[in-house]
Amino acid sequence: MDWYATSIFVVAIGVGAWVQATTGFALGLIVIAIVQVMGGLSIAQAAASISVVAFVNVVASLVGGQSKIDKRLFIGLVAGQLPAIALGIWILNFLSREASTVLGLVFGLFLIGGSLSLALNPTPRERRSSNVATVMTGFCGGIFGGMFAASGPIVGWYAY
Repeated sequence: MDWYATSIFVVAIGVGAWVQATTGFALGLIVIAIVQVMGGLSIAQAAASISVVAFVNVVASLVGGQSKIDKRLFIGLVAGQLPAIALGIWILNFLSREASTVLGLVFGLFLIGGSLSLALNPTPRERRSSNVATVMTGFCGGIFGGMFAASGPIVGWYAY
């Protein structure tokens, strides 16, 4: 990376980390959006970098708090996410090579949809969703996690 791309990425990580610390989500979406607008990195490069930063963030957040995790929800989401992340990475690589405009459009729609979902006020259901629904939500989140390092809009909305 040249100095321009590095500078843009560092600023984007700083803004994304601040938003993540303040709101609890949006690190990946913020960083990719800034980097794409400023022309610093490709979506694939940004997503790979964000995955490393997000992993460190998750590990740091979970230290000492494992007993507070809803294990049934966690296991269902992880069971769906793990295979889907690989699929999301494959889709990302394919679209990066073959249809970068489509990849940008998909990211834009995902960003808009994720942003609009924040305006909605979720209301908890009286009953928990089924295990199948949890795994399928994890799968959908995993695809976008693999593509954009941003499974949060899908998984977070479901968990609320």
